[in-house]
Amino acid sequence: MVNRIATERIGQLAKLVRKGTIQRGMYIIAQGILPDPGQEAQLEILA
Repeated sequence: MVNRIATERIGQLAKLVRKGTIQRGMYIIAQGILPDPGQEAQLEILA
């Protein structure tokens, strides 16, 4: 699940691409968050 997209960082990288000064590598442009722990499944027999 993506939580935050680093729009400022993407803008910075785009400027470097336009200038032709970007270096090859990997860049973080989005971060995910771990899901909140849920409840265990329950079975309730009503009849």
